[in-house]
Amino acid sequence: MKGDVRVYLKIQKYENFHQSTRFVFFINIVFQTTAARQNQINLVLLSTYSYFCSLKHVNGIMNIYAYAPERDFIMPYLQRALDGAVFSEAPDTADRCIMISSVDIYQQQEGNLIGEDAETDHNSPWTTYEKRFAKMCTAADKPYIILRSADVVGTGMSGWPRELAERIWKGSLMHFAGNEARVSVVHATDVARAVAALCESSTTTGVFNITDGDNPTFRDFVDSLAFRMKDKHVSTLSTKGQLLLGRIFYGKRLYRKFTTERTFDCSALCRVIDYRPTAVTHYLRNHIYDESSL
Repeated sequence: MKGDVRVYLKIQKYENFHQSTRFVFFINIVFQTTAARQNQINLVLLSTYSYFCSLKHVNGIMNIYAYAPERDFIMPYLQRALDGAVFSEAPDTADRCIMISSVDIYQQQEGNLIGEDAETDHNSPWTTYEKRFAKMCTAADKPYIILRSADVVGTGMSGWPRELAERIWKGSLMHFAGNEARVSVVHATDVARAVAALCESSTTTGVFNITDGDNPTFRDFVDSLAFRMKDKHVSTLSTKGQLLLGRIFYGKRLYRKFTTERTFDCSALCRVIDYRPTAVTHYLRNHIYDESSL
């Protein structure tokens, strides 16, 4: 579901852990049940990308204002990472202000390890979201952090990863032989880990890219998604005739999405916090899920 979603969080002391856990669990159930009613692919994703974040607690009482437009599915991950989270009302009383934006704000549509200094697209909706967030924080005289996230994989995920998963499930996604294009992705658990670490840093401000640091090939990423969906087979178009028909079938936009290398550099984030993400492809193929997972 697309929209302008705002998340207001308040981190309480560890003594309130059990009460807060019940609250977060209730929210998770409502969120997942709502998602599961949409269509069959959601039922697969709920069991595929769930994860239990075991993170250190933020010491003391801290008010957090987190702004996550078009990424409401990340909310349960933030609540898990920031133990004891409850809703607050505005950035005015916040100790930390953090926005989860998107690397889609960048104008550059092709390249390797694109950094935070790359030119942004003034017509991107993410530019509008970031300006809105900055304006609110500035008006409240609060410093802030913007995380420009690569495509996020997680329960109830939206956008491009979800579109790929749906195509895999329907059997309408095929590989192009020889395609070695790399893409940037990140798991929602690592986004939440980064937010928790940034909340502990009282001096960090600015804009940071966030990825899994691995930047897999498009083929490897798709095959890892397929592996978590009962190891669905994704066929490969290999002959000249097949490749030509594939380009016609998918059209120019999708073909470019499948075959264009576009990765982002998250080294700046790694320098300010102890950020050591898990490669999404490794996570999807190796993580063992249990009843405590999201």
